[in-house]
Amino acid sequence: MSSHKIYWVCLFLFFSLLLAEARDSDTTATKEDLQWMKQVLNTTQDDIKQNYYDPRFHGLPLNARFQEALEKIQSAPNRNYAVADIAGAVSALNDSHTFFVPPPRPYVHDYGWRMQAEGESG
Repeated sequence: MSSHKIYWVCLFLFFSLLLAEARDSDTTATKEDLQWMKQVLNTTQDDIKQNYYDPRFHGLPLNARFQEALEKIQSAPNRNYAVADIAGAVSALNDSHTFFVPPPRPYVHDYGWRMQAEGESG
């Protein structure tokens, strides 16, 4: 590979990493985000305690599991990690009927095209 090609490949990789870092910095969790995610965690824990069919939670120490998730949320680098920590606390129940649906994202992706059904119906 010529030195000219290596230069362009390195330049491309540098700008790709720079773009990825800029994109991640947009989702950095603020204090308000983390406070809100803590409220989501507490609400989720309260709902499970009140509505779960097994009062012993399959032997899972629910309070300890949610405390661990709270500690992880406090050090989460962005909102995605905080949401994953809450989902992990809920999935520890290992119950297919109990799952965490994360709150909607504050942004919408537009890929520049729309899907549409084609052909005749009926």
